Amino acid sequence: MEHNGLSVIPVDSRHVQLCRGGQSFTFRVVLFDRRVHPRDIGEPPERNSLLVAPVMSAAAASTARAQGWSVVCDEGPAWIRFHGGWIELKSDRQTDAVMPSRRRGRPGYGVFSVLRTMLALEGGATQSELAEFAKVSQPRVSQAIDMLRALGLVMRAEHGWVVTDNDAAIDWWIDHYPGPAGLRTEWYGLDSVAQQAYQTYEFLTKQGAAPVVSGDVAADLISPWRTPRHALLYATRGADLTRIGLTPSRPADATLTVVLPDDPAVRPLGPARLVELPGMGAIARANSLQVLWDLKQGNGPDVEEAASAWLRWIRRHKAVV
Repeated sequence: MEHNGLSVIPVDSRHVQLCRGGQSFTFRVVLFDRRVHPRDIGEPPERNSLLVAPVMSAAAASTARAQGWSVVCDEGPAWIRFHGGWIELKSDRQTDAVMPSRRRGRPGYGVFSVLRTMLALEGGATQSELAEFAKVSQPRVSQAIDMLRALGLVMRAEHGWVVTDNDAAIDWWIDHYPGPAGLRTEWYGLDSVAQQAYQTYEFLTKQGAAPVVSGDVAADLISPWRTPRHALLYATRGADLTRIGLTPSRPADATLTVVLPDDPAVRPLGPARLVELPGMGAIARANSLQVLWDLKQGNGPDVEEAASAWLRWIRRHKAVV
């Protein structure tokens, strides 16, 4: 969309703001991870709604246009309803846009949040305590415990529910966590990755976006192992990072990514964990399990070594927060 004259700014994990020529509108984003057929097209949930899909049939496109949807897809027609008219997007450039991450359905994060919390609360926790700290309902805590107990990962102890084997629980969490999902934007900058992370963190903080840093930069701040290659930040709202010198980028070329996650547990349990970035200032890091998961999603031949170095730090300091 950038190449079609539209700036894309995520508002939250469900909405983006599209700007062009001094005009801007907020769109509700609806994601599909498969080919879209006419039967899949319903009424738009909001006046401005954007359907994002990998492929859309001609018949589905006709139905979507008739019902007032805006559409962006990898294969097929794409358009945006904007300021009383239609912007037809060029098909050979539409994948340059920074699009929401795709996933199948909406994963239930409750069991993963509960397990994160149990790993962090040593000595045991009651179901009501788990609900409070994990920020999920007590019925959901009960369901999560039933599942984790069946897997042999948790048991009841004197002071509440505890993890039976931390290493096994972390391995299960990493292997099954579906990812934070949400909306993401990709950016490119010329400064060092650490500088980009700090500048973005400061900028998003001033915007009230409550950012936390994950991946390479977060791990390097606490357990230096290699020079960070990519900056990843989670935030509650997006912003136009061209204002701090970054440029929208294809994912393959990006030096920095901002994600507005569906999963609120990407943040640390309790108060923000501030870490000093040498020569710059303090920044807040993401939950340590989230940092581990993000490290394992990276590229390069040493991804596993980087993740292993961070996991050793978690085990050594018992820092699953």
